[in-house]
Amino acid sequence: FVLEGKDTDRQTKTIVLEDSANEERDLRTVKFQIYLPDAEVVRVVGNFNDWNPEHDFLKKDRKGVFTLEKKLLPGEYHYQFIVDGEYMLDTYNPATNIKVDTNESVSSLLVPERNYALERKM
Repeated sequence: FVLEGKDTDRQTKTIVLEDSANEERDLRTVKFQIYLPDAEVVRVVGNFNDWNPEHDFLKKDRKGVFTLEKKLLPGEYHYQFIVDGEYMLDTYNPATNIKVDTNESVSSLLVPERNYALERKM
């Protein structure tokens, strides 16, 4: 089997998007994505939502990619996905830490400060 091109729809990951200049000044848009075509329900929990599984549900597209865009302040965040009731790390994010109160592995995300000097030049 020879793959003719990259299957970028399956190479999903959590990323910080470039926000437009008219967005709220300090908030950044973070896009959580994970490819799970056989899953029914995917949620994300982390220190940005007090680890509450009822807050952030990802939406599934026809290709099996679950997505959620969320506004976060700059800083370091830890998170996990809940896939059909089972907790899991972000399989496409190599950055992990240990959650102190439960001693379990969690994915890590650094949301950088916005570069206001660069935005003014545009």
